Amino acid sequence: MDNSMTLDQAKSKVLEMNNETLQNFVNERIGNDSELSKFARNELTDRNNLNAWQDGSLVNTDAINKLSLSDLQRMDKILEGVK
Repeated sequence: MDNSMTLDQAKSKVLEMNNETLQNFVNERIGNDSELSKFARNELTDRNNLNAWQDGSLVNTDAINKLSLSDLQRMDKILEGVK
């Protein structure tokens, strides 16, 4: 990135990157905790999560992990006949 750019301009450039370019940008900055590097890592994570959601591979287990044993047993009974 051009050192004369403002942070907002640099962030705009990150948003314009395709996924491969963004992945390379993030890989080149491993261990760098600058605001721009964090922004780029977050953008890449968001894109990867969106892609995973779109292709059905994103699994969010937070809701299931928070269920009590009795709730899980109730769900088991509800889902018994579902295949």
